[in-house]
Amino acid sequence: MRTVKVLGIFLICACIIPVGGCAEQDLRIQNQTQRKRIAELDSQLQAAKLELEKAKRELETAGGRSQIEINALNQKIAALEEDVGKKQALITSMQQQLLYGGAVLPVGLSLYLLTRMELGLYLPVLVGLIILLANRLARPIKGVGIALPGFIPPLVAALGAYILCPTPDLRAPSAYIASTLGILIGADLLKLGAVTQLGAPVASIGGAGTFDAIFLGGIIAVLLS
Repeated sequence: MRTVKVLGIFLICACIIPVGGCAEQDLRIQNQTQRKRIAELDSQLQAAKLELEKAKRELETAGGRSQIEINALNQKIAALEEDVGKKQALITSMQQQLLYGGAVLPVGLSLYLLTRMELGLYLPVLVGLIILLANRLARPIKGVGIALPGFIPPLVAALGAYILCPTPDLRAPSAYIASTLGILIGADLLKLGAVTQLGAPVASIGGAGTFDAIFLGGIIAVLLS
């Protein structure tokens, strides 16, 4: 039975490999679209700021104008300030996808599993192994972010869980936790300095993105259960 499961893991990984190249191209297109959108918003933001400064200067020199004109200028300034604030918030939100997109749910699930299982030395050893592996395999790609063969860390996590876990019921959650946290820490958090220099407003880890590597880790964990 164990042999069948291991063979199933290798078969799934072999099927995932060809997807990585296509997904990486999709990620390039997504980043190009995102960059264009941010550039458009930034251009609109700069124009709004110039118009705001112009309106403020008009208000400063509005000594001879009527109260109605002054009120209209104040309303215009308030509307422009609101517009500038919204555009700045939207640009910041889009850029934050670089750091947080796709990480909240898998981390939350990993933390939940940690509270439901018996902990031991095997788990930090396994997580540390995947962190080291993901960090070594991850490579910066301009316009995309950090690329990582999405099938390797989950496969190593699964095999490591078979070897290190003291009981069979710990293998599935341990493989998922190690794969998820190992990828996010090793290939994402430890590579943030490189990501911010790649011109990729939406970064994703794995040949088919972070989701691909983590999702594959979940599939392998199910096979282990």
